[in-house]
Amino acid sequence: MDKSKGNIKTNVHTFKDKNKVADEFSIKIKDYFTDKGVDVISVENNRLYQQKDIDFIIRKGGVRKTVELKADTYYPRNFYIETVSNESKNTKGCFLYTESNYILYAFINYNIFYMIPTKKFQEWFTENEERFSEPRSKIFTPAGNGGYYSRGKLVPVEVMVNELGLKKYNIK
Repeated sequence: MDKSKGNIKTNVHTFKDKNKVADEFSIKIKDYFTDKGVDVISVENNRLYQQKDIDFIIRKGGVRKTVELKADTYYPRNFYIETVSNESKNTKGCFLYTESNYILYAFINYNIFYMIPTKKFQEWFTENEERFSEPRSKIFTPAGNGGYYSRGKLVPVEVMVNELGLKKYNIK
């Protein structure tokens, strides 16, 4: 859903919409890892992990990694990097505060995802943020009796693949 305000388009995303999209793809991701012999433990409803912005733990051969899932429905041309999650509170975007080992960024309509090493990304983005522009649309999330706006930057997939050494994974 979108609303136009002058020259700026406002995309409206409800928690319900976001969660439905993420939940559907989360099942595909869990199946993908399970098929590869990786244990997947959902911690999305665990308050401790919610505070750290971690959705699940993957484990194989004694190695344990935490993962934050971001699902996108757009064509896989750009990563949308949320820089401010709530403008009125001026809170950092998820990509900048998650304590996960990886951000799994999924382009769900295309059945592909990228595993972004969180700390490496955060350092790289801090040094390179000014290279990237904000989209002409704002994201509005209804909440309670009002809602809030989020802001972010569009980072070309090709740039992050080349500069961070990301690999594309296909889900069947």
